[in-house]
Amino acid sequence: NTCEFIEEGNSEYAETNLGDSTFFTNNLSCLIFCDRLGRRIWGEVRDLESGEKITLAEIPAGTWPDSHPLLQHQSVESSISGILSTGRGPMIVASRPIVTSRNEGPIRGTLIMGRFLNDDMVRTLSEQTRVAFRLRPVGKGKEDLFDAADSSLFVDSEESDILQIRTISPDIGGKPALVLEAYVPRNITTEGRAATSFALLSILGI
Repeated sequence: NTCEFIEEGNSEYAETNLGDSTFFTNNLSCLIFCDRLGRRIWGEVRDLESGEKITLAEIPAGTWPDSHPLLQHQSVESSISGILSTGRGPMIVASRPIVTSRNEGPIRGTLIMGRFLNDDMVRTLSEQTRVAFRLRPVGKGKEDLFDAADSSLFVDSEESDILQIRTISPDIGGKPALVLEAYVPRNITTEGRAATSFALLSILGI
């Protein structure tokens, strides 16, 4: 099982459970197993379009810093997720503590999963939330100079037939990473505008 794999490094577990199909079937770009000290027991990052294995400076190949946000699990029920900014673009990441199949401790380590936030994923999220939106890295222009430290929303008040709603998503370290923008008809109802705002915040709360 996974606990034994973390503690003993069972190669049979990796051969059986961590092949190509694990990445492609689950649309995973990143899969990492760390022990309780943050040592990387097994891990790969894939380009799902080409299938090639890649390396990222933001994904340590050895021991992860004990202060890394994705390793801060204090209970077996813990779950951490957010945006990881990488040299290949933003990645949605999530981590869970590695425990027994009965969800019992002690915590043996951390399982980290991720997927690049590419055009295909944006389309999927747009369909799921029924909100047409686009994502871009945080820039230095005046359009990004609004208070979004807490992912608050900003509504463009300029006169136009189209209403622009923007919010910023921080990365897992708390720094502004992505701007999410949605465009809706200005004559949309108050309820419709509220629904759009909620969908935007839901997208960035993955």
